[in-house]
Amino acid sequence: WEFDEAVAARFFREARTHIPDYVDVVRSCLDAVAMHFGQDRLKTLRAVDVGCATGYTVLEMLKRGIGHVDGYDLSQSMLEVAEENLLSTGELISGLSYNLFLAHDALTLPPELGSESLDIAMANWTLHFIVEAEDRRRYLSGLFSALKPGGILLLTEKTDQDESTMNMYYDWKAAQGVGWEEIRTKKAQLVGVLETMPVSWYLDGLQRCGYQNVSILRAKFGFVTFVCYKPVDQKESLLSAKADPFVRWVNVESMAHEVVYDGSKDPKPYTLSAWGASSQKSTIEEVASDTASFGYVQSGEAVLSRKLASGRMMKHSLVEGMYFACPGKFHIEGGSGFISSVTNSPDLPLFVVGGPLEETDGEMVGRLPYIDGCTDTLLIPPVVKGAPCLNHLHFPPGVTQTQHTHPSGRTGMVLRGRGLCVTVDAETKREMSVSLEPGMIFCIPTDAQHAFETTVDSALDVVAFHPDSDFGPTPTDHPMVNRTMVGGVSASLLPSIQTASGR
Repeated sequence: WEFDEAVAARFFREARTHIPDYVDVVRSCLDAVAMHFGQDRLKTLRAVDVGCATGYTVLEMLKRGIGHVDGYDLSQSMLEVAEENLLSTGELISGLSYNLFLAHDALTLPPELGSESLDIAMANWTLHFIVEAEDRRRYLSGLFSALKPGGILLLTEKTDQDESTMNMYYDWKAAQGVGWEEIRTKKAQLVGVLETMPVSWYLDGLQRCGYQNVSILRAKFGFVTFVCYKPVDQKESLLSAKADPFVRWVNVESMAHEVVYDGSKDPKPYTLSAWGASSQKSTIEEVASDTASFGYVQSGEAVLSRKLASGRMMKHSLVEGMYFACPGKFHIEGGSGFISSVTNSPDLPLFVVGGPLEETDGEMVGRLPYIDGCTDTLLIPPVVKGAPCLNHLHFPPGVTQTQHTHPSGRTGMVLRGRGLCVTVDAETKREMSVSLEPGMIFCIPTDAQHAFETTVDSALDVVAFHPDSDFGPTPTDHPMVNRTMVGGVSASLLPSIQTASGR
């Protein structure tokens, strides 16, 4: 396989039909850059696109207002097309600058980069062509040296795929119009040319190179985008960093088995799990009778089965966008989604099925005001005060939330729209931004400082589970007793006639 003149001529078509979400990945990377540095600083920054191909990412960087961009590629044919593409859009990049360089060595960084000269390094769909693992790690270390303190690396790689993920990837390519003969031919051509590594190799390797806050920005069919940063203080070590204040997982349909969070040591204990029809974990079965479970169906059609006290088996069909609460034992399969649970719960919920979520003029605006222009709908309220609940949060376009914390953990899923979660380290006070994408499952630990933000052109909708509440009915404060009047006085104020609480 060679990136010759023929490939260069058709590259953009090949990229969009062989690389999942090619355009969206570049956009997400640039969103992360803008949020990390702030839009006002972009014109002062220097960036590199390693393996720039025909210049699409270089051009998009310049369109975003990044001051100077260097593009490197091993193919002269690719660079010639890139130059044509950039020259044809001169008006869009007026006042900004770029250089295109032919890289003569695939294993080392071009000397033009120098040391600590870059604010942004982009290396999308490139380093997986460095076959030897140690050479690849050395290249990542070189990028680390080239970044200024506080710089950002965006890296997208094809990673190891299990058979199910690989088949879904080939089906996706076929749906883009790629013929099966072309799929088989390209697969054979890339043997020994493109070598994949497991996701864990990158997470560990990037940390060992010195990068901080290594996280997954997005993933699809084994193509994973990583984002990480060079620490401002070179003495900082990621290996000693505390737990991530915003834990997230993507691609739940095929990677649900990776969604595991044990909050049993939390002041308000809870757990988080997921299921996906094409994942290694396609079902969830709760076997404890004292567990309060709350869930949401992200895609497809799911069947929730449970046995009544009478012994009768009930099956409930749930479609995309529906949510539920279930006391005790149950089994769910089909489609995909997530479940948050509280074990040993003294306040089991009623069995509730709701949704799909309501829309008004195409938007899922909440029924209750929240903060900073956001709104909330209490989808499943606490059965008594203090019990768990499930909420829908709506963030309009252009929202910047006030930094805040919660006295208990939060789990949930991004339903639609895009935005950021900006977290603040409790000790260093450094901010980290994580892009929010539809289908992402997340967990925010107790007292983790954070805020959600949206761009001016996208709202954001999230379903969120709370393991506790400070709201809800009590034995002496609920509608029935409050609105029972004796001689004009509410029964809630007459303890002598109130039924003794069994709690």
